[in-house]
Amino acid sequence: MKHAITAIVLCISMGIQAQNVGIGTSSPNANAKLDITATDKGLLIPRMDSVHRKAIPNTVGLLVYDSTTKSFWYNNGSAWQNMVNAGWSLTGNSGTTDNNFLGTKDNRPLSFITANIPSGKVDRDVTSLGQGAYSISSGVSPGTVRGTVAIGDKALANADVNSVFNTAVGSAALSANTTGTYNTAVGAKTLTSATTADYNTAIGEAALGATTTGASNTAVGFSAMVLNTTGGANTSLGFNTLGTNSTGSGNTAVGHNSLSANTVDYNSAFGYRALALNSTGIQNTAHGAEALSANTAGIANTAVGRSALLTNTTGAYNTAVGAAALKSATTADYNTAIGEAAMGATTTGASNTAVGFSAMILNNTGSANTVLGFNTLGNNTTGSGNTAVGHNALQANTVDYNAAFGYRALALNSTGVLNTAHGSEALAANTTGFSNTAVGRSALLTNTTGNSNTAVGALALVAATTANDNTAVGTATLGAATTGASNTAVGAWSLVLNNTGAANTALGANALRNNSTGSGNTAVGGSSLLSNTNGTNNTTIGFFADAGASLTNATAIGANAKVDASNKIRLGDNNVTVVESNGVFNTVSDGRFKYNIKEDVKGIDFIMQLRPVTYQFDAKKQEDFTKGIISPTELNSHAIPAAYNESNNIKRTGFIAQEVEKAAQKTGYDFDGVKTPATDKQYYSLSYASFVVPLVKAVQEQQQTIETLKKQNELLQQQNELIIKRLEALEKK
Repeated sequence: MKHAITAIVLCISMGIQAQNVGIGTSSPNANAKLDITATDKGLLIPRMDSVHRKAIPNTVGLLVYDSTTKSFWYNNGSAWQNMVNAGWSLTGNSGTTDNNFLGTKDNRPLSFITANIPSGKVDRDVTSLGQGAYSISSGVSPGTVRGTVAIGDKALANADVNSVFNTAVGSAALSANTTGTYNTAVGAKTLTSATTADYNTAIGEAALGATTTGASNTAVGFSAMVLNTTGGANTSLGFNTLGTNSTGSGNTAVGHNSLSANTVDYNSAFGYRALALNSTGIQNTAHGAEALSANTAGIANTAVGRSALLTNTTGAYNTAVGAAALKSATTADYNTAIGEAAMGATTTGASNTAVGFSAMILNNTGSANTVLGFNTLGNNTTGSGNTAVGHNALQANTVDYNAAFGYRALALNSTGVLNTAHGSEALAANTTGFSNTAVGRSALLTNTTGNSNTAVGALALVAATTANDNTAVGTATLGAATTGASNTAVGAWSLVLNNTGAANTALGANALRNNSTGSGNTAVGGSSLLSNTNGTNNTTIGFFADAGASLTNATAIGANAKVDASNKIRLGDNNVTVVESNGVFNTVSDGRFKYNIKEDVKGIDFIMQLRPVTYQFDAKKQEDFTKGIISPTELNSHAIPAAYNESNNIKRTGFIAQEVEKAAQKTGYDFDGVKTPATDKQYYSLSYASFVVPLVKAVQEQQQTIETLKKQNELLQQQNELIIKRLEALEKK
């Protein structure tokens, strides 16, 4: 100890002689009076509590550690300054950064006091400013009270811990609120009576001032909704809007004194005297000076425009957009009028829709009409259920349930009903025809009294006058039809030449194009059944599938498939080499439907007459013969095939139909496996499945022969054995 003191004294002495002092160093900094150097110890400043610190006279630069505040304090000559707050001045600061702030770093609120009275707190959940303003957060766990802002004397003064997400700005704003949530009150005495009300917004002196429990209201303006008590979901903007409303809900009022007499629900008014007299009518909307001004009990009306629905009193569910639209309506319901004076004369007509200047202007009691365009349905007064779109559409109409779209569509219609015309001059000549539909330029142009026709496409059914029940889809389809009925043509030029043929169906461009009087035909595919003119009940499916000009009940399936005889089915064209299916082709063979049953099937005699051969088939020759390119007399001169190499190159196994026919004739067998041509323009064909029956018969006959021979053989064996035994006996003798 003595040595240490000696060392310190020596150091101080040395420092004094050198005009500065060094502790722990023999060469103190020349700019410092005292230079303390150490790597494992610190400097202890005088320590004392706040009482002793404050007892020290003010001395500039004096530094101590206050054990009460646990911080360093320095004296500026007039007062002690806590070094913890030394960086923030009450007279303004400069050189600040993002790291400078006013507030707390622990989980405690920032509190404000004025005149030594608590006047606000700010924490992560609550902002409260003003004497007597919301203060419930004292002693409450952070996060319990959420999203509350109270600014102003006694704002949200009575709210408890369950009152969350409220905003009150203004003296006594939301002052009675206890548990109400999500309210916003801006202005003195706004929402001042609300206790448990939720989701309200009040802006303006005394706005929503009487509301107690009404929810989801929005009131902006001096005394807006001032008498409202329990009404909810109302919106008002303007002086004294919804002024007398107390319990009505779902109303919207914008404009000076709009909806001023209202007491009920779900009305909207925008403009001077809009819905001015409304008392019990609900769900009305008025936008414009005096719109719906006479309405008293009418419900769910919408009026937009000066004097729109002006005289309406009890009419309901009307919509009028445009000055004086539906101006004369009094008790009419379910009307929609858009345009200046649209439906201006309507008094009691219901469920009409009119769009355009003076649209349906003369309509009085007609109902359920729809029009679009200048003066459409111009002469209609009592007709109902009509639709007209376009210049002069349904111009002369006086009856019901017609629809016209396009220039002069249904222009001459007078008493025809249930017609639809879409396209320029569609159904233009129709007078009394009913249930017709025409879509396309001049579709059903000349129809006058024909009924239940459908034409889709330019010039479709253009020549029809009195024809009924036809359907034509595609350009010029059924174009020549005058009186033919019940035809269906889909595809350009399909059935175009049909005149009186009926009940035909053509699907595909040019399908059944040449048909004139044939009926009951079906053609599916481009140019299908092209050759038919007067044949009936034929069916072809496939591109260029055909059945001749006048066959009956013939069927051809597949592209270019051709059938050459009536009551015959052809699958595929001459290129087809395989007809395949995972199933089995069955013939109906139920004994309950069979009669005149005989066992006269020829067996071995017929089979033995057949000549099985291999051969190649000239498909081109067959096609040319079917088309009439080569005649029956020329048939045998075409020995060399011209095309269809794949089909021609197949080495086939089978019979010659003509030889099978002769075999059947020779054995007296009426064999159905040979299809003989009815004319010299048809060809032979065989049903190979039909050979199974005579083959079975042949096997049975052969088996009988075998059984007979077997018995004969057994008898001979027995006789041989007996002879052998006799011979052996003779030899022994």
